[in-house]
Amino acid sequence: MRRAMFNMWVALHKTLIAGVVLSVSLMATAGAQTADKSTVDQLQHQGRSLVQKRDFASAISIFRKVAELGPAPTTLLRVVSLYYDLSTTAPRHDAYCAEVRTVFSQLLAACGQCEKLVSRECRVCKYIPASANTESSPRQAWELRSALTKRAESLVASAALSKGKSRKRALRKSQGLLGKARDVERCLGRLAISSNPTGALLSVDGRTIGTSRSQVWLFALEHRIDATLEGYAPKTVTVTTLGQGQTMPLKIQLQENELKPALGPAKSEPENPNDVDSNDIVSPESPPANRAWAWTAAGLGAGAAIGAVATYSMVLTAVDDANNARASDLSRYDARSNDAESLHGTTLVLASVGVVATAAALWMFLRSDDETDVNAGAFIAPQGIGVFGQF
Repeated sequence: MRRAMFNMWVALHKTLIAGVVLSVSLMATAGAQTADKSTVDQLQHQGRSLVQKRDFASAISIFRKVAELGPAPTTLLRVVSLYYDLSTTAPRHDAYCAEVRTVFSQLLAACGQCEKLVSRECRVCKYIPASANTESSPRQAWELRSALTKRAESLVASAALSKGKSRKRALRKSQGLLGKARDVERCLGRLAISSNPTGALLSVDGRTIGTSRSQVWLFALEHRIDATLEGYAPKTVTVTTLGQGQTMPLKIQLQENELKPALGPAKSEPENPNDVDSNDIVSPESPPANRAWAWTAAGLGAGAAIGAVATYSMVLTAVDDANNARASDLSRYDARSNDAESLHGTTLVLASVGVVATAAALWMFLRSDDETDVNAGAFIAPQGIGVFGQF
């Protein structure tokens, strides 16, 4: 009997101790939650004060600390809007887009931790598909922007049917949603990729997106695009996409692989010495005429023609002198007549050389590979011999 009483006392004692431990644990947890909530409220108030002072950089730091204490998607969306405010004074429209990408990935992860979408911090998550993941954050960001815009339009439509405070409240809320949609859209753009030839496998920043003629939402940052297609050399392109929801076309031109001939066995000798491989037959080609020789011949012909003209004028002078000396000086007449005959022979020789050289030059010009038209000729007249034309 005493033993049974003792066992009951021990069991009651253990139960009492367990209850005390559990109560202490619950009180500690509640105290921690109260402390965390107090800290969050204090940081939120501090961040809002900094926003009113337009100290956006410090406010961003405070709000990101809030997000570290627990799921805070709405606060993170406010950080995205503050980055928009910072960008208005930046030299580039896509400033802080890298930070926006990081914050939006944190926003998606925070939505995954939210248990009640009706709570103040998790309310924004109802505009994001449940299948959202950080790898497709640009696409999810655009869907969030579209959902915010659609909700704002529905509020404007309901405001048109309302009056008084309800109408003002609906319009004020719609303007806030449109502002957040604008803030999200600032760093988002679409890249429309195509390849020539089509069918190339495309990847963006190492993530496969499909074949050519693909469109993908991206943050307005620098991205690496890889295109591969069998039989073609792979190609990598680096581009900086646009923001403000704009679409940027990108066409990737692929080059065929250069096929290197395989080294085969040495060619064996034909069994019949008279048999010749058709690949060994080389068709003789007549070498093209050399234009240098053509110009040399043309120069020789021109020189000979000039010499013939000069000696022909000397022949005429000698004939005139001989005619003048016929009546008064027979010796002079004989000398000048001999000079005229000699010069006449020289003139014929030079004229012949000129004609032959000119004809040879014309023939070589016509035979040359140059497609320049040759329009030339030679003349022999009582006044002289020469060449004419355009070379």
